[in-house]
Parts: sequence; C-alpha cells; structure tokens
Amino acid sequence: MPDLEDPWRHIVEFIESRGYNDFMGMKRHLTRETELVRDLKITGDDAVEFMDSFIECFLLEIGDFNFHDHFDEEGLWLLPRLKKTNVKRKITLGMLERAVERGVWNSAQLNASADNAGT
Repeated sequence: MPDLEDPWRHIVEFIESRGYNDFMGMKRHLTRETELVRDLKITGDDAVEFMDSFIECFLLEIGDFNFHDHFDEEGLWLLPRLKKTNVKRKITLGMLERAVERGVWNSAQLNASADNAGT
C-alpha cells in the first residue's frame, strides 16, 4: 500500500505506471479535474481493470461503488443503437483522491464534492 501522506502523488504514479496518461507517445498533464473516461479514455474492460487495481492498491473499501453508474460495457461504442442513453457519472482524479483520503467510496460525498468543485 502506498504511503498515504501524499495520496495525490501516489495516484499520479499509479496512473503513470500503467500508461493511462500516455496518448500517442505524449504524456497528458494530470489534474484533479482529469476525468477517467473523457480525458484518459478508460472504458469497458480497461475501466474494470483500472478500478479493481486502484481499489486493491489503495486498500479502498468499495462502499457503494457501482461500475455501471460510471462506465459503459466493453464494445458498446461499436453498437450505438444498443447503448442506453443513461448519463454516466464522471470520475475525476480528485474524486479518487478524496476516496483514498476517506478510505471508502461514498458516491453521495464524492459526487457532491465534484459538483461543488465545478462551481
């Protein structure tokens, strides 16, 4: 488990070590507003792997985390007619940081914090 004195640094290292911030040979600048889906293109099976590894690495309690609230199933982009129009909740790196600091995924707290950060 990473030393949680500086969770932000460890989250950035976690993402960089797995190549998620590498886009066509260029490193993306990661901020607390960086979104997993929109910015890092983490979707489908990659999202399952990412979240499983993240939860394990940071010994995070899964709480009320629900994959389907945040990510589409693998391959749905190929069949847009089958894709439901449910709006997915974003996950930002700042939300991951707050979850690590709290030790548990609490959707209501994390979504409220994300909504307040945008105002």
